[in-house]
Amino acid sequence: MKGARKNTFLEPEKVLVLPLPFQRSKKLDFI
Repeated sequence: MKGARKNTFLEPEKVLVLPLPFQRSKKLDFI
């Protein structure tokens, strides 16, 4: 999951494009 988190940090725009449920999961992981 570390790689995914790093990817999210490097590409925030991608997170915005992702579906709502996935985005919420990423947000929880990021926090």
